[in-house]
Amino acid sequence: MVNIAFFALFGLILFMPLAAFLSGLSPKPIDIFEQRKNIPQPNLRALPYLQWSESIENYLSDNLGFRSHMIALYMNIWELGLNTNVRYFVKGKDDDLFPNFDLAPTVEGYLGLKHMSRKKIVRFQLITAGTQAFWELHGVKCLMVMAPDKTSVYPELL
Repeated sequence: MVNIAFFALFGLILFMPLAAFLSGLSPKPIDIFEQRKNIPQPNLRALPYLQWSESIENYLSDNLGFRSHMIALYMNIWELGLNTNVRYFVKGKDDDLFPNFDLAPTVEGYLGLKHMSRKKIVRFQLITAGTQAFWELHGVKCLMVMAPDKTSVYPELL
């Protein structure tokens, strides 16, 4: 009886992505642009027995059907359920995270895709001058220092 329940549950889990895809309930797949080739099918005869599990798992994680749907579902769970901005960060070298959203367009700025308009530059200068004048009027020495963004300090990690 336990075996039948286990196989039924396993079959249900195995065919859930296909059922969701056919019914139109699956999340929209995302484009996966990876800078590497998928892992080829492992030659189990050439591998030691203890490495079989890891090599099969790596192969299946790269070549499993509906992979882009599963990644999209994973990202939706993190964004909606856990309230994190998964899509707004870019992974750099050694899995370093770089923010890339409206308030911090780090990557776009580094690539030269997002320039600050003349209007924003003048506005920033006026705000800085006004802040400095306000504090000096109250007898406080004011020093405005610009902190560089992460791509300026660690460009080798991007």
